[in-house]
Amino acid sequence: HLFNPAGVDQYVQFFNVSGGATVGTDVPYMSLGIPTLGGAVVFLSDVGVSFATGIQIAATTTAAGNTAAASAMRTNIWYA
Repeated sequence: HLFNPAGVDQYVQFFNVSGGATVGTDVPYMSLGIPTLGGAVVFLSDVGVSFATGIQIAATTTAAGNTAAASAMRTNIWYA
């Protein structure tokens, strides 16, 4: 579950990298737009999404941008 408490749209970027992702330089593996004061429940199929290298997550103001989100996103993310 993802929730955006901010008064502007925000994006959650997922990176398939080891170590820290460089937001704005590294290309997101996946980016999810979360609307103003809205949320999303994302079901990624029965097999999930493969992150072979590692998972890094960032919240930003644009889909592939480097500006930090206006306020902290509330997230619940599971992985196996």
